Amino acid sequence: MRSICSIIFLSFFIYQADFSFSQQRDEVDSLQSAVYLMNDDTNKVIPLRNLVRKITNRGEYLKAYQAAMSLLEISEKLNYEKGKAFAYNEFAIIYDKQGIYGEALNYHEKALSIRRAIEDKKGIAGSLNNIGILYDNTKNYSRALKFYHEALEIKRQRYDSVGMATTLTNIGIINRKQCKYAEALHNHIAALEVFIKTNDNNEIAGSYNSIGRVYDAEGKYEEALKNYFKAVNIYRENKYLSNIPSVLNNIASVYFSLQKFSEAEKFYIEASAISNQLGNFEDLKNSYEGFALLYERTKQTKKELKFYKLYWELNDSLSAVTISEIEKRNVEQLSFQKQLAYVNAEHEKEILQAS
Repeated sequence: MRSICSIIFLSFFIYQADFSFSQQRDEVDSLQSAVYLMNDDTNKVIPLRNLVRKITNRGEYLKAYQAAMSLLEISEKLNYEKGKAFAYNEFAIIYDKQGIYGEALNYHEKALSIRRAIEDKKGIAGSLNNIGILYDNTKNYSRALKFYHEALEIKRQRYDSVGMATTLTNIGIINRKQCKYAEALHNHIAALEVFIKTNDNNEIAGSYNSIGRVYDAEGKYEEALKNYFKAVNIYRENKYLSNIPSVLNNIASVYFSLQKFSEAEKFYIEASAISNQLGNFEDLKNSYEGFALLYERTKQTKKELKFYKLYWELNDSLSAVTISEIEKRNVEQLSFQKQLAYVNAEHEKEILQAS
């Protein structure tokens, strides 16, 4: 069950997520204060880029967008091309997280164009890898593999073991989707070994989730759950909230396959609650589909129809390729987009007032 519209709240489920969102915001706010006290020079670019990524990983997409805008403005003021590429890359990731693939591709291509122009090999490989992810997300696997292998070759030439591990992970994901399970496990385990050496908890968790999905596809459910729980526990411990709902959906799907329907429902409830709070629309869609299938199997027809309706409404909105196309479809409560439009309008007013 993998596949922007308004944040649609579940009307008959009340769930208290066991995360301290205010605590996470305080942590990010303190980091943001420290970064913004730095002078606007090239030394500020990398810390600011890292801050954007941290905010994005917390699922605070509007705040991440604002920080990425600051990164772009500083880089433009300094005429620092590498910084501009960083900013475009972060914009792309923010849109990708929300399933807005057309805008994500647009920004990744902008970043790639700059990186090619300044011959930033590491950056080129990163952009190629990210574009591959987008094509993977839209099920264009042959095109995704083309970009992945191009990125992998550059990383090999640079002896970039961590970068190679990231791309091997992505190739492994496509191997699984193409039912090449042995190849998938080989690539994911090779990547996991590198991430463990570098103590990269986010990627370690991602590898466990990917390994779990291979076992899941093979019907080896106990192994799948073992790896999924390793992944979600690491994400919880490190407060990588935006990654949690997809793993919870995976866990719920396994319990559904095992016909443990109450357990499946519990994890879909948790996944959808977090997705609602963060605005993770792709994960929310997957939760809705899971609920619908669950209630179909358990003969709860009213709930089944309710969640199929929610699923198709959200799926239709996510099918729009760009922001302008989404707006043309007149979806009324685009929470992120409305806030973003307001921020941009206020920013334009500030520029006019300053001039």
